[in-house]
Amino acid sequence: MIRKFNDAEIVYLRGLRAVDNVTPNRIIYSKDFKRYFLREYWNGKGPTDIFRDAGLPVVLIGRKRIERCTYRWTKEGRDKDIAFWDGGENDSDDSTQGQHVERILAETQDMIKDLSSVLSRVETIIDLLKDVERERPEPDIREGGETTEDDPVGTDHQEEPT
Repeated sequence: MIRKFNDAEIVYLRGLRAVDNVTPNRIIYSKDFKRYFLREYWNGKGPTDIFRDAGLPVVLIGRKRIERCTYRWTKEGRDKDIAFWDGGENDSDDSTQGQHVERILAETQDMIKDLSSVLSRVETIIDLLKDVERERPEPDIREGGETTEDDPVGTDHQEEPT
């Protein structure tokens, strides 16, 4: 059964940039949102999160709509490369193609900055862990795996035979 939108929901949905039009039964999404969705989805973000971030929560539009859009758009995106398509399938205008290249380059540069930042944080964590490991005292272990009285936490306590 298809959930119908009430008047207040229709007004809300029509106010979103992700939506071109709404009827009580249907939502027609903008091409910009479809491109945004595919870009985010192919970068690993979940469909529900993408819709929610665009102002389209699951409680309003339903899981099935998100599921169907995801299937349809990813299938269409693979066929037409819709993620960077601006409307005409045979759009060969040099300035439009130049804009696509610039957008891809800018997104790649942003991704490289983000990855560099993450790498730097990981290296800092590794250095901190190495410092902690170096500062940790070595237990004084005697023959048979027993520790001295100074170090009651041994690595290998053995029971004496009875």
